Amino acid sequence: MIWDEENGLFDALGNGTEEDMDKLGGLEDLGSDNDKEKNNNKSDEGDGGDDELFESQEGVAEEVDQNKDEPEEDVEDMSSPNYASIAKALAEDGVLDLDSESLESVKNADDLIDLFKKQIDNHLDETQKRIKTALETGVPVDEVQGYEKTLNILNSIKEDDINAETEDGENLRRQLIYQDYINRGFKPERAKKEADKSVDNGTDKEDALEALESSKDYFKSEYDEILKEKEEEHKAFVQKQKKEAEDFKNMVFNEREPIAGITLDKKMQNQIYETATKAVAKDENGNPMTALQKYAKENKVEYNYKLNLLYTLTDGFKDIGKVIDKEVNKQSKKKISNLEKMLKSDSSSFSIGGSRSSRESNTKLPGELDLS
Repeated sequence: MIWDEENGLFDALGNGTEEDMDKLGGLEDLGSDNDKEKNNNKSDEGDGGDDELFESQEGVAEEVDQNKDEPEEDVEDMSSPNYASIAKALAEDGVLDLDSESLESVKNADDLIDLFKKQIDNHLDETQKRIKTALETGVPVDEVQGYEKTLNILNSIKEDDINAETEDGENLRRQLIYQDYINRGFKPERAKKEADKSVDNGTDKEDALEALESSKDYFKSEYDEILKEKEEEHKAFVQKQKKEAEDFKNMVFNEREPIAGITLDKKMQNQIYETATKAVAKDENGNPMTALQKYAKENKVEYNYKLNLLYTLTDGFKDIGKVIDKEVNKQSKKKISNLEKMLKSDSSSFSIGGSRSSRESNTKLPGELDLS
């Protein structure tokens, strides 16, 4: 907890809330006044601000839509857009300012979307990139807000603010000195005593200036350490997911008899892999879902029941025989029963001694005349 005895200058860290961020204008508005002024100038000049970027995209999309019936050169398949050409056209119009290699690598719609994401990332300032990285790697939002607000406040303090011969100036100096001692590991009582001593000795201005730089370094270093730790965790998670995906693929295509009693051919293996990897829908958060995930989400009770039923009947997915054997035995018993009935019926049609049965005597051979 950061000291808030007077003006609450350092109450952000550990207590950052959405309300706090609203006061700052949200995550996208964090940064020093100079950064904001630069961004505003960029937006005014039309050098790639986010709003202008999307407006330009919409304009290009409308133009492409209006001219979609016009023939285009160098297009092999008129039913499929040449996404690389679209990307190059956007670059020529100033919408994209990426290297030629990135533009030529566009092969499909997903590549084009990735290109726009890269374009947006290139126009983020240092603060925005740091926030983006923090959120993508799983740093809690309130923690991000707390550090960003604290750093923003520290970076906004000027030397004139510290040297001001006013009550606010003295309170600011006290808070900076106090916070510096807290950062060093001193207890609150001792930190406050040192801040008071500095004011009483008349060294508070020099001490406050040093404390400001020390606090900037402290919180930046602490924040960077958290980001580094989360980035490493995120990389490990991605690697784990990649390995699991490879293991799954190998299992699908290498297991010829995944469950006792079931043998898979190549066609079935491909179907299984496609079912497990192909997205057929998206959830409410925009995350892709496979057919099985979609079914499970829309039929939770039924999915849970059938999954547990199959697990139980197959002895933990080990042997399909219990399920198949029951059906086979049922069909076999039915066929045996029908055969027994047929044999009994046929045996009753013959007389003892090998003479023709009544049914046989009444049966006429082809061409046989009825002389009765």
